[in-house]
Amino acid sequence: MTVRKKPAIHVVLAIICLFGFAGYASACENAACDNADFTSPTAKSLEPFNPSLFQKFSGKSPRSGGNTIAVNPLANSFPEKIVLYVTALDGRGNSLTGLKQSDFTVAEQSENEAAPTTETITDFTKDTAGGDRISFSLVFDLSGSMEGESLADAKEAANNFLLNANPLDRVALVTFSSGGSEKIVNPSDFVYIDADGDGAYDIIEAINRLDAGGRTAVYDGTAKGIEALTQEPQPKAVIVFTDGDTFADMSYTINSVIAKANNEGVPLYTIGLNIDPDNLKDMANATGGLYKYAPTAQDMADIYNDIAQSIRSQYQITYASHNPAFDGTTRTVTVDYKGTIGTGIYVVNSKPSLSLDAAVADLSNRSQDKGIALTISGTITDLDAHSPGQSLAGSLFYKHITDANFSQTPLTLTDLGSGIYSFSGYIPDTAVREPALQYYLYVTDGIQETYSPFNYSVTPYSVTVLPNVAPDIVHSAITSAAANNPVDVSAQITDSTAGDSVTTALLYYRIHDPNQETPYIAIPMTSADNITHTAQIPADSVTGAGVDYFISAWDSYNARRDDGSSQSPHFVQVASDQTIDGNDNGGNCDDNDDGCDGCFIQSSGDHSGPTVGLFCLAGLFSVLLTVPFIRNPLERKK
Repeated sequence: MTVRKKPAIHVVLAIICLFGFAGYASACENAACDNADFTSPTAKSLEPFNPSLFQKFSGKSPRSGGNTIAVNPLANSFPEKIVLYVTALDGRGNSLTGLKQSDFTVAEQSENEAAPTTETITDFTKDTAGGDRISFSLVFDLSGSMEGESLADAKEAANNFLLNANPLDRVALVTFSSGGSEKIVNPSDFVYIDADGDGAYDIIEAINRLDAGGRTAVYDGTAKGIEALTQEPQPKAVIVFTDGDTFADMSYTINSVIAKANNEGVPLYTIGLNIDPDNLKDMANATGGLYKYAPTAQDMADIYNDIAQSIRSQYQITYASHNPAFDGTTRTVTVDYKGTIGTGIYVVNSKPSLSLDAAVADLSNRSQDKGIALTISGTITDLDAHSPGQSLAGSLFYKHITDANFSQTPLTLTDLGSGIYSFSGYIPDTAVREPALQYYLYVTDGIQETYSPFNYSVTPYSVTVLPNVAPDIVHSAITSAAANNPVDVSAQITDSTAGDSVTTALLYYRIHDPNQETPYIAIPMTSADNITHTAQIPADSVTGAGVDYFISAWDSYNARRDDGSSQSPHFVQVASDQTIDGNDNGGNCDDNDDGCDGCFIQSSGDHSGPTVGLFCLAGLFSVLLTVPFIRNPLERKK
């Protein structure tokens, strides 16, 4: 047998700093909040936890001296592939390393089944500390009780943590005080983004500008933290801090926010800041997360590091469900490690997928006449959109290239049967004007949601309008490469519009992940003659999993042309000359593979056929430390 290589896991960690309630007016931003009575807790804040709605986590608490197991399931490829991200901690909260496949037993039970069924583990991998990428959603509760020294300490703890983050960690900033004031201040991006070039990370500058004032809405703030992770890959996690009882929730209860977390596969890590409330423990236990206690705000940096380390050291366990019925039921997954049990849940659901009609996809390849409305059409596949509690709906977002904000219009859906729906949306003639327009699509079944293109916040669909013509890209797609060697990418990029030129060219790349979409890394392409543009995919990203990439080029009017796309990237199959024989579990680490410790052992994905490999991660980020991560060029240009 051979050792197969797992794609570098993009661990998603959302850190939610919810700091208590205040005694003064909130910073509400909607009518419901303006009319609310904050002299007493809201009904949503007061609703009690209902454990019968959820399968509670049943591992032993670290404070009791026993081990702890936390489980986060990913069922995007149900029923053939259920992926479990398992955190194993000892009694002191330290990661249990060196565990083997035989140490774990996995069982699954549908809500309609009388007893659990033991499942056969088909893949088992061990993650290397420091080797995983983490995306953080730092969500600050700006309630009044955090004014002064507490907020200053919280900012310092977050900033120190970010300054020591890994080169490819991603971060979003979310703020709120009372219910209705929550908002995403900075969408998820790489930690080291410094758009204004002043030497300070954008996320740290944003944190330093925060001011406190208002009451606390723990459940509303947690929900916004979950929403901030919608486009981030699994495993995802939210960390919730509070120094007081939740008081002013307007939209979510403890039960509805737990349900939201479970529907999205997001465990909640909760921390009581000088308090020890039951609701924080229930939120963590019911979602496969963990609860921690922090005496002061100064302790938060250590907590950030502890939780990040535990997630970086997760085990990934894969199995095929014994029950392949697409029945919309809730499945409870139990992981048993030598008597310590952790559980996670997932809902059997077909996540909506979206594809454009061929003629619509071609809009991005040719300039359109100005002043003529455009119809955006295609198909949506959702195999269970008529299940109870589901309602398929979608929106088209569009804007002229010079507009600040997107306009939104609903999609018209037609049921074609067998889980297939046609859709259409309308871009009015007033938006179709030179030099270009942009659009993206959103669809939800009420449980899960999908955006198209995947990278919509950075590279939405672009349509050039005459007389402007987008840059022309001539590129021979790279289809194969050797593992652990850089890949040189070149393209001939020109612009035929009189008086126009190519102003920016970027190469977007990522390690291929067959289980889910993951963020791209952007690096500039350089040119000595303004025609041939080159860039290099670093060796550390050329693994047995393969590489996805595409090229984007902009003209002086910010009109963009792509070669490949975030939705349909070029795929590089990577050959590895290192294999390990003798495995007895389908080519993954098991009891006999001591040499697997400290490595990612990965499947090379659907594209790779028999290509396999083992790649140790020492020095993973040495090259990436020098990569100048870049925002969407359209955001930089004036």
